Amino acid sequence: MIGLFVKDWQVVKGTLKTNLFILIFLIGYCIIRNHATIILIIPTILLSTCISATIKSDWGVKWEKLAITMPIKRSQIILSKYFELILLCLTGVLISIVFGGVIHFTMNSDVITQGFLCLLGASIGLISSSILIPLLYKFCGNNGENSEILTVIAYSIGTGIIFLSFYALKRLMYCNDLYLLSFILLVLSLFVFLIGYKVTVRLFLQKELY
Repeated sequence: MIGLFVKDWQVVKGTLKTNLFILIFLIGYCIIRNHATIILIIPTILLSTCISATIKSDWGVKWEKLAITMPIKRSQIILSKYFELILLCLTGVLISIVFGGVIHFTMNSDVITQGFLCLLGASIGLISSSILIPLLYKFCGNNGENSEILTVIAYSIGTGIIFLSFYALKRLMYCNDLYLLSFILLVLSLFVFLIGYKVTVRLFLQKELY
């Protein structure tokens, strides 16, 4: 398993360079538009997209075909992807917390709102990537075609689920506790995460590697 993480980390490092430019641009835009706190959602979402790059990299070098000759199970290959997704999301949350501290001390923004936005970004990143991974294995074959379109679809669906759930919970529960709402959304994301893992394992077990 450690070998799988090391392999994918090399891909993630290359993807981070592109994401860094996107992050800087979005931070600048949010500051100019006087919406600095929105920055806290961005890091986790951007980092979560790196997982698709590791999958496309595997397809590009036919790594999965080689992997099945090694003493690892197919389910372990998928497990490593979802575990990496968790690590990416946790890293994004930590970056958001650092940004939140800077924003709080420079702009005196509300800490509760900041915490909510950090967890909101984590929920969106986690649920969207959990939807994206099985879509990639189902519809991309071994060449990564249509991966960009599927990414847009998955993140649109994931973001929509989170925001619709947020407003539905506020109405049904008559709750304005942002921490409670963000916790429920995170649990929902973890539930989709588990479903996504189960579905992806089944798809990968049925996949013909060539």
